[in-house]
Amino acid sequence: MDFNAKAVQDAPIVGGVWYNTLTNELPGVNGGGGQDASGQGIGINGTQGYSGNFLLEGSVAQQPRDANASDNYPPVDAIGEVNVQTSNFGAQYGSGVAAINALLKSGTNRFHGSAFEFIQNDAFNARYYFNPAPGKVAPIRWNEFGGSIGGPIIHDKLFFYFTYQTNPNSSSSTYTTTVPTQGQNGTTNMDIGCFPSLGCITSPLDPVALKIQSYFPAPNLVGTNPYINNYRVVQTNPTESKWYVGKVDYVPAKNHRIGLSYVYYPISLTNSVDAFCSLGFDCTKGNNYNEDGQVTDVWTISPTMVNEARVGGVREVDKYIPPTYGKGYPT
Repeated sequence: MDFNAKAVQDAPIVGGVWYNTLTNELPGVNGGGGQDASGQGIGINGTQGYSGNFLLEGSVAQQPRDANASDNYPPVDAIGEVNVQTSNFGAQYGSGVAAINALLKSGTNRFHGSAFEFIQNDAFNARYYFNPAPGKVAPIRWNEFGGSIGGPIIHDKLFFYFTYQTNPNSSSSTYTTTVPTQGQNGTTNMDIGCFPSLGCITSPLDPVALKIQSYFPAPNLVGTNPYINNYRVVQTNPTESKWYVGKVDYVPAKNHRIGLSYVYYPISLTNSVDAFCSLGFDCTKGNNYNEDGQVTDVWTISPTMVNEARVGGVREVDKYIPPTYGKGYPT
């Protein structure tokens, strides 16, 4: 089954991850052990999930450690065709019960390109049911934009195609948690060690505990029980992804073609978001750097003989910074 560039672009893609939608269209797709049947969780004809073999220009595009394909998928604007095989495929496709091969666009003797943008914004959304007015609306800023250009370097011999895409976005949610009370509105002053029916602690308090207490915010909610779920805040989770996709084709003869492609996909993200992120706790910040490259040499020796040689590789580097690193918090 082949999906051309128009079929990929016309798919109801959410978030730009095109294969999540396209894999749902395949015959025999199943969730596989309770996994989501879409994207890299795909199972075919009753097999377990994560059994697909994702390729880019015929070279494996999955991370060796976890069969993860999400770090190496190219933008929709860079795709010329997606070839999918779920049975009777050759040994060149390696392991897996489905081979999903994304072929990149190539340059031609004429320059051509494109530009695009997709937008999500809280201005277009209804208010969250559990955050009624006059509470602050959780902001959403999701933009995905970029463009591509391709053309000749040497007429009839050497061609290029380059695609750039970026996705800066900020998703937000309302978080409710519990913080120590401080005596307001008739509540017990837990900051100085006084509790209902128990009186106040007279022995010296641990200095580290006192220091930690100073970092907690004051309660901003008063309910039937003032000691729990007494603090609410809107936290924003900023993330930015970028894609740099390049392909060069060299045609030394009519029966000989050499192609080189490279995908660089850096991501900056924030994990473990909760109510205390803006105070410097939790919210681990990280940067992921993903690369995929391959070289293919196709030589048509005769009408009945074709030699195809390919070498490719993937690389992933993840760097995470603990939320309290370098802030001098007590340990």
